[in-house]
Amino acid sequence: MRKLLIIISALLCVSCFFSTSWDVELWEQKIENSNYSIYKFDAWGGRDSHVSGMKLLNAAEGFQQSDVMSGHQISYLTSIPSKHQIDGIFRDRIRARETPIPKIAGAINTIKSYEDFSGRNSECLYKAYTFQSFKEDRDHITFYTNESKFVDGTDYDEITVPKGNIYIMTDSTNTIVKRINCDHVKFITDSVTADIKICIDKKYFEPKHEIKLSEFTDYGIYKPVK
Repeated sequence: MRKLLIIISALLCVSCFFSTSWDVELWEQKIENSNYSIYKFDAWGGRDSHVSGMKLLNAAEGFQQSDVMSGHQISYLTSIPSKHQIDGIFRDRIRARETPIPKIAGAINTIKSYEDFSGRNSECLYKAYTFQSFKEDRDHITFYTNESKFVDGTDYDEITVPKGNIYIMTDSTNTIVKRINCDHVKFITDSVTADIKICIDKKYFEPKHEIKLSEFTDYGIYKPVK
């Protein structure tokens, strides 16, 4: 009887940390000429549990509650996904076992596992700007007249960021852009172990004037799903 009570208590405890009902913030990056999309998510459950990542899923089925904890995991893309090739990394903090991502007919999927680089470096920083205007091309977005939001920050006439890990945050109507987040994966050789590790250079941009979500294409950009 005592053993049974212990098992029941353990199961209840696990259910507290791994909720089956998640409050999910979701973005979708469409893959050109494909039925699949990459979904970026932040999910919050019971006891302040938080899970985030990316999933390659059939767009007709969309992202489901069960996708938060099941299946494969992608941390960041390393190029813009296409129906021919999807390249990404799995941010392996605890040497977790990887689950293969779904196979798309005719596509080569390459998801590699890397540990975080924990040492000091000037490659990966966190910066924030307001911007006057922007220009989007096939592979990049360039922001113009950038003013740093940090007191000791540097202003730039223009900043160009690669597409792939760009996600847009909007207002409650999902029509007006509030902020554009840009994550850039960089590879660093650990001077002690000689292992190749990763760090993430983070920038975000807030428009000085109203910009509509529709002004951005779907290619290489995560847009909110609301």
